[in-house]
Amino acid sequence: MNNKPFYLLMIAAASVLLLGSCKENETEELGSIKLDPQEVSVDATSGSFTVNVTSSHEFTVNTPSWISIDPDQDTYQSGTLTFLYEEYTNTAAPRTGNIVFTCLNTRDTLVVTQAAGEDLYLSEFMEYTEPGLYGQAFDSFIYQEFSHQHAVRTYANGNTDYKLISTNPPLFINVKSLPSNIEEGSSLSIGLQQNVTTELNTNFFYTINVEKVDGNKIWMYEPTNRFGIIISKE
Repeated sequence: MNNKPFYLLMIAAASVLLLGSCKENETEELGSIKLDPQEVSVDATSGSFTVNVTSSHEFTVNTPSWISIDPDQDTYQSGTLTFLYEEYTNTAAPRTGNIVFTCLNTRDTLVVTQAAGEDLYLSEFMEYTEPGLYGQAFDSFIYQEFSHQHAVRTYANGNTDYKLISTNPPLFINVKSLPSNIEEGSSLSIGLQQNVTTELNTNFFYTINVEKVDGNKIWMYEPTNRFGIIISKE
C-alpha cells in the first residue's frame, strides 16, 4: 500500500498549523494600546490633565520637556495616567507637544496643545494715549515725550512715512510705509527707524498688529519684541 499521499497530506496540514501558530504569535507580539482622549488642549498657566490608557501589555511613555508624568516610572499598566505641564509665557503663538505611548511594537500618540500666554505688556501699552514708542525690551515701558510729529513722505500708492521727533533729548522714530487705510485687528509690515533704544534694530521691517484705531490715532504692537507705537495721522 502506497502511503505517500497520506504522508504528504499530514505534512501539509502540520505546515498550515505551524504557520497559523506563528502568525498568531506575531500578532500578539505587536501589542495594542488605546488612548482616551487622543488630543488635549490646556491653558497657558501650569496644570495637569489625565489620560485613560488601555493596553495589552506594559507600555512606556515619552513626553516633551515641558510635560511630565506623575508618578514617573519606567513602565505602566492600563489605567488612568496623570500628566503635569509647565506654564507657557510665550505670547506669540500656542505650542504643541506629542506624548508617545509604546506597547511592544505598537505606538500611539497624544497631541497636547497649550495656549499662548497672556501679554501683560500689551494691556499696559493700551492704557497710554500719547504718540511715542513703548517697549518691554527697554527694561520697562517708557514714554518719551515727542514735541513734534509730521508725515515726512507720502508715496504714489498712498502709503506714508510718519516721523516722531524729540528735540530735548534729540530722539526720533520714523514709522515707514503705513497704508492710507489702516483697520483695527489687521497686521502690517512696517519699516522702523529709531535712535531711542539699542534694544531694537535701528532700521528694520517688523510685522506689527494694529490693536486699536480711534479717529486719527493708531495703536500698533509687535508681540515678539514687545514694543508698541502710537501715532496720530493728522
